[in-house]
Amino acid sequence: MDLDLTVSDISFIMGTQNYGVCYEPIKDVMSLKTIGYEALSRFRYKGYLIPPNRFFTALHNDEDFFFYTETVLKQFQIEQRIEDKLLFLNLDPDVSKKHEQIEFWAELLSYQKDIVIEIIENMEDEDLKDLDNFMK
Repeated sequence: MDLDLTVSDISFIMGTQNYGVCYEPIKDVMSLKTIGYEALSRFRYKGYLIPPNRFFTALHNDEDFFFYTETVLKQFQIEQRIEDKLLFLNLDPDVSKKHEQIEFWAELLSYQKDIVIEIIENMEDEDLKDLDNFMK
């Protein structure tokens, strides 16, 4: 499907809870035992699966809605997680630009057990400042 999503489309997806999570196993290379899972967001719109990159690209047009959407998705991923395993979460530095946003993530994650955060790279120079803010 060739679809450019708008913030309105994403609002519809979120409002109708047409999102989910796929847990991709992380294996120990020596034992091949599953040590954790990476939580990957999945979306459906108008009967089609939406590639995550299209979903998140559209969100970059509205920083506040992007933050809200990521809070919903990360809470969902944590609630649905596989117990007793590490949970790897991807987090975009663009959802931690404001002090209140950083405080939200710090509080949410401080109450969790066995979570690993991967700060994704957006490959834009301006994101380096956002990443630096998040890491403080």
